[in-house]
Amino acid sequence: MSNWTISTAFYAVDSSFISVGGGVVGEVITSDITPLTIPTDSNGKMIPCGILELRGFTDMGGLVDPATFLCWNNPGILGAALRVYWRDIQPTSPNVYDWSYIDAVAAQAALNNKMFSIAIGNGFATPSWASGYGFSTFLTDGSGVIPAPWDPIYQGLVTTFVQALADRYDSNPNLSYVIITGMGWQSSSELCRTNADISRLSATTFNGVSGFQLWVNDYPIYCDIWRKAFTNTTLILNFHDENDVNQDLDLAEPLFYSELITMGPKFGIKWNALISNTPVPAKLPYKIIANITATNVTGLQYNHAGANDNGGFDNAASHGINVGAHFIEVYDPGIVVDVVGSEGNYYQASDGLIDFVNFLNKIPEVPAELDPGLLIED
Repeated sequence: MSNWTISTAFYAVDSSFISVGGGVVGEVITSDITPLTIPTDSNGKMIPCGILELRGFTDMGGLVDPATFLCWNNPGILGAALRVYWRDIQPTSPNVYDWSYIDAVAAQAALNNKMFSIAIGNGFATPSWASGYGFSTFLTDGSGVIPAPWDPIYQGLVTTFVQALADRYDSNPNLSYVIITGMGWQSSSELCRTNADISRLSATTFNGVSGFQLWVNDYPIYCDIWRKAFTNTTLILNFHDENDVNQDLDLAEPLFYSELITMGPKFGIKWNALISNTPVPAKLPYKIIANITATNVTGLQYNHAGANDNGGFDNAASHGINVGAHFIEVYDPGIVVDVVGSEGNYYQASDGLIDFVNFLNKIPEVPAELDPGLLIED
């Protein structure tokens, strides 16, 4: 078992950072700074919004101390987007769970009045002991041999794990959203990342079902697994990036809208490909985000700290905000570095200014029941 201690030092620093008469931040006296307030839903759960620090999948295995996350000490970052490999939580046995890392993150979030989210990496990150249960496998180019997501044996193992995860964290008021996983190669909903993957899937038959129909059939099964376990927390379907093959995205569109009707306003979407020059209308996940932003939570992930993105985070964030995203995950929270303005309305990125108050005001007004007529795809 790994152990993390909960440090109060970051809370003390954060408190002086945003309190009256607490010193100078850049050119702004901190007495001028108004910290952002995270809105909550009717059950007291924090609503996904603003900028979150995106943490690496290897943090838990690498014994990274959650107290060192920069988000706790930065009033412009509203929390941590946590990613954890399933194999790190259950490394040795189906009956033993190591929750210490997520517990430590949850404690820091509560201590600093910020949110956190959870994305579980399964697929190739499934615990090695699970293979002893005899599920079938599928070969992928990017992730090697992974459990076949359509195999009921594997689905049962995922169900047991997800329920245990929900039993521990679903009622946590700081847990803002959870990523639905299981049908894809790791933490996204996509399974095929190359044409070779498509060819292998097309040649696969299991229990009389072949090709992409296998993935189509298991998609709602995994959504149902997470929906039944997490009854209080917003669930997000993750689209990986614009380089994944189009067949996944084309099939995912009607599947997503079908689940939207089933799961209602506690269901949303995130796309992991936000860059400053992305042609917004041309990308399917952007179209979905724009379509449902008034009723459901939507988010984006800044693409690998803006790798190959010459336009900068301010332009990228503007794209995301304008298309209707309610939250953005960033690998490098240092891109949000200062607070400017007498009302504290703006948080300064390293290369520009973003109106985060306007950003936070875009939280959807969730209806009691989703109107299917709202779902106009074009």
